[in-house]
Amino acid sequence: MKIDKDIISKIIFSIFFIGISLRIIIPIILDRLKGKKLGVNENTNNIDQIINGKKNLLRSQYGLNPTESKSSHSEFGKNEHLNKFHKELSWGGQKIVDQASLFFKKNFSYTPSETRINQTIRELKDSPPFSAYISNNPDKFEEKLHIAILNKFLIDEIVQKDFHLIDILAKKFFIKKDILALGIQIQLLKNARKNFDENKIYSSNFILHQISDKTLTEAVLNNLPKSNNANLLSSLIENLSPEISLAEILTPFPELQSKNDLETAKIILEIENISDLDKMKAKYKKLVQIYHPDKIAPKKLPPNVQKMANIKFKQIQSAWEIVNHEKSK
Repeated sequence: MKIDKDIISKIIFSIFFIGISLRIIIPIILDRLKGKKLGVNENTNNIDQIINGKKNLLRSQYGLNPTESKSSHSEFGKNEHLNKFHKELSWGGQKIVDQASLFFKKNFSYTPSETRINQTIRELKDSPPFSAYISNNPDKFEEKLHIAILNKFLIDEIVQKDFHLIDILAKKFFIKKDILALGIQIQLLKNARKNFDENKIYSSNFILHQISDKTLTEAVLNNLPKSNNANLLSSLIENLSPEISLAEILTPFPELQSKNDLETAKIILEIENISDLDKMKAKYKKLVQIYHPDKIAPKKLPPNVQKMANIKFKQIQSAWEIVNHEKSK
């Protein structure tokens, strides 16, 4: 008997198709029967899976572990601001990043990258000093978070010796950028948990690049302003005021090259020309009030600071002699 090849092919294809169909359909039927038996709402499960999938996608985009626990913010109990903050972060934190970007754009006409802001927020959020700071200062949560981010950025600039935000902030408050940067470093080293040698703290050298990121982050949070000043940037500078004064003393004057070095003398005395004697005297007296040994001694400054103040006082006297001699010609 002759077998038709087309019939055989159709039979084989039918068997294959039926097998595949059964392999797909049977598990679906079994799952549906199981769901009904257990009283499970299949639609609810699917929605939960979609939500969890979206959350894990957002977490992966922002550097979070998709398998991390539901939320670390539960440990803060009734602290509404921290709970809201950590909940927002668990969804990716885009709203927080956008608010921080707006803060920098408004105050500095500068917008850091979202990646940098996001990374900084996540470095800060798990630090106990941050939780303590927000818990003790619940008002204006967003603004204080922005100041914390700004502090971290300022420290990063000192580490890299690239003063962009520091320069903008210094100009806002009429401070020399190097003095502001040094003041920030002094405050940070003073308040760090690690005990640094006084010779390192009270020095004109920038040394933050020698310190670990973890120590820097904790120190940044310990340095956040406690003032209730409505302007948080003003609070930041107000909080730094003692260290800025120390930094000003520690920052050396340029060296006088000779007894006739008029240009350097004018830099030391902070005068542009010697034509106005009254202005010259006013500048000289102002500096003497700062650096005279009788003014320095009662302050009980650290030895390094006191030593530099004495050196600078002598330089002021020498500079005055040069400009006074030049004026009398």
